[in-house]
Amino acid sequence: MAVNFKLLFEQTGKLVLFYIMELRGLYWSLGFNRTKVFSIEILPGHKIKYAGLGDISQIIYKTAVLVKYGKSFEFSTLQLFSKIVHPGDVIIDVGANSGLYSIFYSNLVGANGLVHAFEPDKETCSLLQKNLQLNNCSNVIVHNLALSDKESRIEMVSFTPDNLHLDQGDSFKYIREVGADETDEANKFMHACPLDTLRQIGEITKIDFIKIDVEGAEFLVLKGAVQTIQRFKPVIIFELSGQWTSRFHYKPYELLVFLKDLGYEMEEYEFQQWIARPVPLAGYVNCR
Repeated sequence: MAVNFKLLFEQTGKLVLFYIMELRGLYWSLGFNRTKVFSIEILPGHKIKYAGLGDISQIIYKTAVLVKYGKSFEFSTLQLFSKIVHPGDVIIDVGANSGLYSIFYSNLVGANGLVHAFEPDKETCSLLQKNLQLNNCSNVIVHNLALSDKESRIEMVSFTPDNLHLDQGDSFKYIREVGADETDEANKFMHACPLDTLRQIGEITKIDFIKIDVEGAEFLVLKGAVQTIQRFKPVIIFELSGQWTSRFHYKPYELLVFLKDLGYEMEEYEFQQWIARPVPLAGYVNCR
């Protein structure tokens, strides 16, 4: 019987990489690493410093061995941003979590650029600020609040997919609007508001990109940012999963129709990952 050595080599290589990832995950989980700062490659030639805390740290540390194969965590989106973001750009990072994208954007836009990072969860926001400090990101403004389509009280609800085997379960939290009759006995309720109502956003002169990853609440964020979107016509990159949108009682196509009506054309560049670009005016070439 003939042996396909090429296929055997490929499958063996994949198995070896899998075990290396799992070993890296076990090493990350060791108690003494909770105070450690990791230097992690997220794209070829792009390394960031990250505290050994939180799910995102665990994921990017484990999958760093896959960077050269283009299969590491968020590789496609990071690579996309690396091609279209320019020095001096202004970026709104909605759902900043512990700072992976905010740190990356900070490096891309440089000293003349600006990043507004929104993270409502108090503990995660503290970790975000820690990671920004580790990377000397002085051009990032952190907002410890949630963005939505109206002023409201919300709480963060934890959810961790079973198949990811994560230790701390902080990267898939989503917002839940709190009823008027609910009392905040655990002091965990927080404020949500539309992007359009924020003074700091109203005072800036341009926005080039908006990135939204809020576990299903993307449509709420967009509806609360209509004036900002119409004013600046930023490129919008967002996650769109029917599994998550059902939490907020809308279908994915409704969000796409909403953006189309605002003058955008959409492309799903990876599964459930979308980019929306403003439709260029006649005679104008959009280079982003």
